[in-house]
Amino acid sequence: MLAADKDRLIASAKQTALQLRHKELDYYIERYSNLATQASIIAGFAFDSLVELEIQPPPIGPAHAKWVEAFYYTAGSCCMAFALYTLCVASFAIVYGHRLALQGPTGSVERAVAVMMKSRASIFISFALALFFPSVTGIMAGANISGLLRDPS
Repeated sequence: MLAADKDRLIASAKQTALQLRHKELDYYIERYSNLATQASIIAGFAFDSLVELEIQPPPIGPAHAKWVEAFYYTAGSCCMAFALYTLCVASFAIVYGHRLALQGPTGSVERAVAVMMKSRASIFISFALALFFPSVTGIMAGANISGLLRDPS
């Protein structure tokens, strides 16, 4: 009788731990899904700004204009690259985490959560950079339009 109670208690503890891991997996999936959605929107805006916007020669001189234009396109490309990286890694983590948790062997839910936790830093850093670079492109476009960078001569 004592051994049966012990086995039942151990099974109950394992079931509670599994439920906790499942909630943690759902947390990561929800966060990564939100980041992937936002990253796809940012990537679309970055692509549109790279394709549709054209830098006109500003009243600040040719040397500064080329520098501003180069920095604008570099920042826009970096924004798009980081947004696409975030989108791809977050989507892969969501799909792989779900698949591993549902179809994997015993203990696969813990492995799925570990995979999600491992990719967390790279996803958040790349998303932060994807949010940073549109402001840089905006500053460069504003400097180009308003002529904030004046020719020293």
